[in-house]
This record gives sequence, C-alpha cells and structure tokens, in this order.
Amino acid sequence: MNDATCLLFMGELYTSIGDMSYIKPKEVRVTAAKRLRELIIGRDQENANMTEAISIGANVMLERLIVKNCTSIDEKAATLNLLGAIGLKELDLSNSTFTGV
Repeated sequence: MNDATCLLFMGELYTSIGDMSYIKPKEVRVTAAKRLRELIIGRDQENANMTEAISIGANVMLERLIVKNCTSIDEKAATLNLLGAIGLKELDLSNSTFTGV
C-alpha cells in the first residue's frame, strides 16, 4: 500500500496500533490517541518507508517511538514535536531525515 494516510480520530482508548511500517503511510497523525504506548512507523530496511509527515500530539503515555528509514520527511514537517510525549523512554529516528526534535 502506498500513499496511505493514517488519521486516528476518536482514538482515546487505543494503546497500540501495531507496526505501521508495512503499509508505508505517507502521513501519520495520532494526536487523538492519548493512551498510545507504542508507535512503529519505519523498518530496518533501506527505503522501507515513504512517510512525509508525523504528528504525535500530547501523548503523555507514549513510551516507544520508532521512526526508522523515513527519508522522505517533508521540509515543513522536518522537526518532530515531542513536547507532549513526557513518558517517552525509547526513541529511534535512525536514518530518518528529521532536522530537529
């Protein structure tokens, strides 16, 4: 699946949505998932993910964020805002093109 967009509306009760790297979403917005504990968007393989934008929001329960090999990050979305992710314990942005966190 290519050019998919993942928008999670009314997702207050979600704690996990699984490994999204297999669907290669173009945009990921999980701001409504306030109980989300883990989000995996990219994989270890080169060119595995074409995600251009990620919006996390104030997910205070998010503990693990894996965004590997996202080399298509749009210039406007190149800074990943994690101010609301105060419970974050693991962050992996390896080989992704973010310019700031």
